[in-house]
Amino acid sequence: MGGGGATGKVYQLAAAQLSDDGAAIPSYYTTHYFPERAVEQALSLGAHRKLFSYLTMYVEGAGSLALTSFTNSAGVPQAQQALPLSSPAVKDLELPINVLGERVAFRVSTNQSGAWFRLQKFTPSLRVKGDKGSYCQNSSDASYSWLSKGFVAGVRKPESGSMSKLRGTISIGPGR
Repeated sequence: MGGGGATGKVYQLAAAQLSDDGAAIPSYYTTHYFPERAVEQALSLGAHRKLFSYLTMYVEGAGSLALTSFTNSAGVPQAQQALPLSSPAVKDLELPINVLGERVAFRVSTNQSGAWFRLQKFTPSLRVKGDKGSYCQNSSDASYSWLSKGFVAGVRKPESGSMSKLRGTISIGPGR
């Protein structure tokens, strides 16, 4: 029994431990691509370019939450403004993002020692091009509210049930 290294240390998995010998344990969650084809059709959004203008999310934790958007494919990451976390969260975090693309996925992450987050709601807002080629208030506007149930990343396995778009919590970080 041991760590297999030359340090002679014996390691034990502890739910409250948020670092690995003082080194950060990076934690992240990547959403699906918004909007889904069925939603696009149901809201008559069209399959062409959309402006994802604003993002709200209810998230609590410690450290700083990094946000990355992936426009149209995972090969095109774009870093967004990082947000400070608090626990408990007082209100939804809000961020203007102005990301243009046919579809966009988002990754929320932490990578500092002792950092963790619990994501409960994630709502990107988008606008579709109007008749005159501009993004305007009277063109189709939509907001997606994405919630999940029982997903835990880090050192635990997902709890019973699969991902759901109904309600729940995503707890991300070691032992959360």
